Amino acid sequence: MKQLPYFGVTGFMKANEIDAVRCIANDFRSLTGYWYDKRRIMIGVLASSKTLAGIPNKWPNRYPDPKNISGIFLPHYAALNLIHYATDDKDSLHDQLQQLIHLGGSLLDGFQLNMRWPHPAKLVALKGMRVVLQIGAGAMGAIGDDPAFCAKCLDEYMGTVTDVLIDASGGKGIPMQTEAALRYVRAIRERHPDLGIGVAGGLSSETLNLLDPIKAFAPDISIDAEGALRNSEDHLDTAKMDSYLYAAKRYFLP
Repeated sequence: MKQLPYFGVTGFMKANEIDAVRCIANDFRSLTGYWYDKRRIMIGVLASSKTLAGIPNKWPNRYPDPKNISGIFLPHYAALNLIHYATDDKDSLHDQLQQLIHLGGSLLDGFQLNMRWPHPAKLVALKGMRVVLQIGAGAMGAIGDDPAFCAKCLDEYMGTVTDVLIDASGGKGIPMQTEAALRYVRAIRERHPDLGIGVAGGLSSETLNLLDPIKAFAPDISIDAEGALRNSEDHLDTAKMDSYLYAAKRYFLP
């Protein structure tokens, strides 16, 4: 069964950032009734094999101490709480995921896997969770930038992966190449009609128009934003986040 699509924000670090999302979610309800039966707000918390091992990350204002992850997630009926995980050690991925499930706590809904084609057998710990497989620039390059072959490669992930995210930006705020992303969305939707599909790349309140051709083809598309919502010190800018979420609501749920 296809999952509900979401408006995503990635890179949460602090409780006040989550408090801002709670206010928005409650406001959305008063404005539109039970909108959360159509969409979720995805709370993306970043983690990596380095931060899991206590090694400083080059993005210190995006990656929290893994011990704090469970306290960041939003206890709200509209929230989709995901750990976005990247690893340099795919051989022990199963054990890493089990450790993160424990650190994520009772509010953890699932994972986004920011890694190039992980071995499906390493993902068994995620069975029954929301699992988003990122199709980034590396994953695209590994298959020769062939959307049809990408869709075929996803066959072996069915039963574990519930969604894919088409994102060549790597959280750097680089605007998506809409037509290129649409090629992947079309191919994946044709072969896997029940798989949730999301796109990302430089999204903010000012760039949702990039989605016009994708939305016309797949109005249930999920979206995620990270780099374009940061301030000059690379902290999450809650004013930009507010503007993005309200603009996304108007764009998808008029």
